Amino acid sequence: MPRAFHCRCGRPVFFRNSECLPCQTPMGYFLDMGQLLPLQNVGDERWRAWGSGEGVPRFQRCAHLHSAASCNWLVTGQTGPASAQPLRRGCAVTRTGASTAASPASPPENCVAEVAN
Repeated sequence: MPRAFHCRCGRPVFFRNSECLPCQTPMGYFLDMGQLLPLQNVGDERWRAWGSGEGVPRFQRCAHLHSAASCNWLVTGQTGPASAQPLRRGCAVTRTGASTAASPASPPENCVAEVAN
């Protein structure tokens, strides 16, 4: 896994960053690429890598982004509405603070299929 990541503005960002501090570009970690990506909002709480084309996979941010866990990982495969609050696999089996994250009945496979464009 690379240890050095950069924002679209060229500034260094760190693995735990969910935003580039100098330019406020949202950032998200995409496990399949092993990269912390600068993100561009494409509407309805869906995101894509900054500067990528229309046909690329779209992501949602893990629902634990604004929780105590502050998870910056990207989730693919949520085919329902954005309000479904997707969780990455690790967060789907973990509780954070008083949140009711995911129950054991919630299947983690919702994190692996590709999002419909």
